[in-house]
Amino acid sequence: IEEATKIRQENRRLKSKQEEEDRERSKRLEEEKKKRIQEANKRERLENLERITEKEKIGNDNDELRIRNDEDSEQDRAVKNALEAVRKRTDAGSDKSSPSVWAAVKALTAFIDSRKNIGEKPDVPQ
Repeated sequence: IEEATKIRQENRRLKSKQEEEDRERSKRLEEEKKKRIQEANKRERLENLERITEKEKIGNDNDELRIRNDEDSEQDRAVKNALEAVRKRTDAGSDKSSPSVWAAVKALTAFIDSRKNIGEKPDVPQ
């Protein structure tokens, strides 16, 4: 009878030990799973952040290009308006009607001529 009691106690001890090992293994597996999920979420957040950053960069580049185009359009309109004003005064013969008009026509003509030469290379000695 003592022998049977000892065997039952040993079986309970082994069973308890096995259950403890199973709990520890389950806990470790659960922690590893949680860690993998956290790492995957972190990678996904970083990828999303990179995509957002890239989209913002593209958006900023587009905004800058749009602003430059708007500025170019305004400058082109200003040049066209100046050219039209000079042409009207010159065609009407009133380009020298007063010193201020004459100076304005001369300045606008010089400005328009300088705009025409923007694409040309300046004559600079080498």
